[in-house]
Amino acid sequence: MVLTDRTERICLMRAVLQKEKIVKSVYLLIFLLAIFGLSVAALILLFDNIDRKAETKIAEYHIATELYARSLVEIIVNAKADTLSSHHDEKKHSSLKPTHFGSIEKLENIQYEIKKVVNLISLTNRKFNDPAFSPATSRLKESYLRFEKNFKVMAKSNSKKIVPLFEELLNRSEQLMKLHKRSYRALLEKKRKENYNETNILLVIVLSLSVVLLLVVRIILKQIYSSLEEKVSAREAMENLNANLERIVEIRTRELKDTNCELKKTITNLEKTQEQLIESEKMASLGNLVAGIAHEVNTPLGVGVTAITFLQHECKNLATFYQQGKLTETAFKNFISTSSESCTMLKSNLDRAVDLVKSFKQVAVDRTHEDFRQINMKSYIDQVLQSLHPKLRKTSHEVNLICPSNLECSTNPGALSQILTNLIINSLIHGFENIDCGKITIDVSKSGDRVEIMYKDNGSGVPAHARKKIFEPFFTTRRGKGGSGLGMHIVYNLVTQSLDGTIKLDKEEAYGAVFKIDFPIHHN
Repeated sequence: MVLTDRTERICLMRAVLQKEKIVKSVYLLIFLLAIFGLSVAALILLFDNIDRKAETKIAEYHIATELYARSLVEIIVNAKADTLSSHHDEKKHSSLKPTHFGSIEKLENIQYEIKKVVNLISLTNRKFNDPAFSPATSRLKESYLRFEKNFKVMAKSNSKKIVPLFEELLNRSEQLMKLHKRSYRALLEKKRKENYNETNILLVIVLSLSVVLLLVVRIILKQIYSSLEEKVSAREAMENLNANLERIVEIRTRELKDTNCELKKTITNLEKTQEQLIESEKMASLGNLVAGIAHEVNTPLGVGVTAITFLQHECKNLATFYQQGKLTETAFKNFISTSSESCTMLKSNLDRAVDLVKSFKQVAVDRTHEDFRQINMKSYIDQVLQSLHPKLRKTSHEVNLICPSNLECSTNPGALSQILTNLIINSLIHGFENIDCGKITIDVSKSGDRVEIMYKDNGSGVPAHARKKIFEPFFTTRRGKGGSGLGMHIVYNLVTQSLDGTIKLDKEEAYGAVFKIDFPIHHN
């Protein structure tokens, strides 16, 4: 099933990748075609613009020269006609002289107009620098120079002699005009043929692009068709995959539910086991307390039994002496003295036993009940230390209590007793493992509305790797040596839950262990 799912995923991924590849190819082809079309259009426009500019200049040249030549022809024709008319008038009126101011001035104006037009034609030819028209322009210029050279002399002597000069200029002008007219017509014909050729070229380009576009469209359609087939296959694979996934999810969900149920049961069992272990630890601590108290009570009771036995023996002897009549005053005084000492010893040891039983009873009741009550901190901690005296007496370790005698607190005394007991036992077992004369200091003070307890010993301290885990359940540095790993965890729970306080290990202490405990002075 796993292999099939993997194969279907691979097919689906391939279809998606193929589709993306086709889309990218289509975009690329369209982009290239667009670039190609734009490039062709730009080149055509560029060359067309260049040709148009050149053709426009040539057309302007031909048109301008033709107009100038036509204007020159008109001027010369009119001048020639005027000259011939003037000559006819001279024959009629022989008294008139050819040097008439009006005729001379008119001829000079004609000469000026001809000069101006010839100069414009020469200037236009030099501007365009067309070698095909330079000879005709040069001949026109030469004819004008001869005209200008002989104009004044002929005009003064005989105006009829100027007619050949006019005819020469007229011929040159008509030749130039016809030449430019033919050239302009040839240019128009050339342009028409070029336009026809350009149209054919554009038609060929359009047809070529159309063929390429059709081929591209055919390729794209073929790829799209293949893509659609793959998409259909991918859809079928996806549907199969979804069906398999739903089945797998259903199976795994059921397995996960079963696992969660098992996990919940396991967690519940672990919590119950932990509670049982904690309770067992408490009962073991209480058992140790009972054993210690029993040992402590046994001593004064033994002394009391000895004293009462001795007193009973003395009373029996006194009765015997009295019955035999041998009781003397000295013997009676000795009996009274011995009885008094025995009674004093008996009372002292019985009082000691009563105090021990009272302390045990109070501490034991506090540990088995979670009632809150008002206590005197110094007095109660003294009772806790007295209950631990059997363990402390076997060692050379010392416990010092620093506490104001008037510090009253409303709290859970059983939790406080268990906390101090566990801390002291922890110091005896771990802190003073290789130390003969250890010292424990319990400094109790009031800070606002809270009680602060600074517990400190001068033992071996807490290893660096154990500082972060010291309050975790089942963590111990004496694994395999009788350590359960619950002592400090019980302390942490009692401080935070029963006393509603905080406890932390001072990590800056170089030697020994320092625990800082604080809790409300009045329980809400």
